[in-house]
Amino acid sequence: MPFYWEPFSREGLHKQEKLLAEQIEHAYELERQLTTDVDTIKNKRQELNARKETLRARENRSQATKLVQGNENPVSSADRVLKRWESRVVADEYRSEQTSVARTSVSVDPLQQQFEQQEEQKNLRDALDQLIQDTPNNQ
Repeated sequence: MPFYWEPFSREGLHKQEKLLAEQIEHAYELERQLTTDVDTIKNKRQELNARKETLRARENRSQATKLVQGNENPVSSADRVLKRWESRVVADEYRSEQTSVARTSVSVDPLQQQFEQQEEQKNLRDALDQLIQDTPNNQ
């Protein structure tokens, strides 16, 4: 609607008053709509925050369950660790024996070697028993 104002006529003043009233009503309608939109956005934000917290709690519970239950028995995990450790020790001993045999042509006493191996196995078993006792899900 074009705005046309006849400054000194009564009819012009009434048209201007009517136009201003329409603009005020339109502004009030926009304000009501914006207020409704803001309230809707606030409610949606609260809903999304609640969903986020729920998902976070579910994720934490899932991770805790995985840690507690685990897909793998802690004893078998400890066994694998000890086997890898033993393999490294055996490989180091083998390399060490090869080096020391090359340096000295003195032979190793088989009885002493057997005694040392038995002592080492006992130490490894003790370490394994200690690991089994220290695991939280000792079944």
